[in-house]
Amino acid sequence: MQGTVLKYFSNYFYVRVFTNEEGELLPEPIVLECMVRNLLKKQGTAVLVGDSVTLDEVYLNNKTGRIASVLPRTSLLKKPKIANIHRVLVFVPLQQPNLDLRQLDRLLAHVQLSGLTPWVLFTKADLLETMPLAWEQLGFSGVDELVAFYQKTLGVPVFATSIMADSGYFSNMAALATQLKEAGGNWVLAGVSGAGKSSLLNHLNPQFKIKTATVSEKLERGTHTTRHTELLELFPAVWVADAPGFSHLAFEGMEPEQVQQGFPEFQVITTVSACEYPSCLHDTEPQCAIIHAVEAGRVARHRHHHYQTLLQEVTEAFEQSLKQSHKQEIGGVKQGNRKQGGKTSTVVRLDPKLREANRKQYNQQLNQLHQTIETASLEDDSLEDLLEAEEQQGALL
Repeated sequence: MQGTVLKYFSNYFYVRVFTNEEGELLPEPIVLECMVRNLLKKQGTAVLVGDSVTLDEVYLNNKTGRIASVLPRTSLLKKPKIANIHRVLVFVPLQQPNLDLRQLDRLLAHVQLSGLTPWVLFTKADLLETMPLAWEQLGFSGVDELVAFYQKTLGVPVFATSIMADSGYFSNMAALATQLKEAGGNWVLAGVSGAGKSSLLNHLNPQFKIKTATVSEKLERGTHTTRHTELLELFPAVWVADAPGFSHLAFEGMEPEQVQQGFPEFQVITTVSACEYPSCLHDTEPQCAIIHAVEAGRVARHRHHHYQTLLQEVTEAFEQSLKQSHKQEIGGVKQGNRKQGGKTSTVVRLDPKLREANRKQYNQQLNQLHQTIETASLEDDSLEDLLEAEEQQGALL
């Protein structure tokens, strides 16, 4: 029997199944409360929300079962940990909290580098009527130009939305719902706390009744209402996961050369005009095609600036990881740090496995041999072996 993991909570996995153990289609899908087979734990196989799994020891009457294996994944997000996601809905509040294009570009880069396709939703557009933004400082004439820019840059659907019926952007909710139904698949939501993720889902599917919270006026940010990752059926064949941990991103284990892959417009430019140096990072190098494109207005200056900030962050993290892994083992020598008197000094130690025993240890071993010879009743050949061992032990001293 196969199913899909919808939720992990209190050491139980909740798996949705369509058939019984004989493979017969059930009248309607049911959700089973499942534990994981011990063999999977011993093998170190992690079960994630979104995984397709096989089950055994299934009891449909009690709605329980056991996860026997995890089927191959089509995609995997490390943070948040979720499998088999097709696209990401990136939520960006225009107000409360304030529009943050740097955070948006970080999220978009994270999605692109994960091999997934982002859709962008600029939420709370109704608040612009009473709380207008300083568009000139942002480099745009208004929300419509902002939407058009990111739609052209990314080549994906971008919406300005509002759940308020009296807003001019409320009609975009119907267009969003239509395109979500047409696309189908599994989605994960991304965005800062207070971006309106739960409110928008509740509007699209009133049966959800997901908990929401107001934005703090003092801190100008929302509070976390999502405590665990769970797949919810927004529309038929459309599943969404509102997962914690998709707002504060750490680009761990990444090399500086990989960052540019999170900015698709760079690839368009370098395909036509190559940089002078093949290893160009598009930062401050001379004869860089991306820098020329920024100066010519073909790449947005704020996007390139956000790229440089992210590149510096990744570079520093990469160099730090190299320093931490600098405890090299060459010829049995280990290099490490020792703290003494508030100061850190570098020390070199020989691998204990390669150290020879000292004179004291040899003497102890000789004494043990002597005691064995004196007290044991041994045959001649065994005695000769011990005497030979004693001779060899002494020669090492």
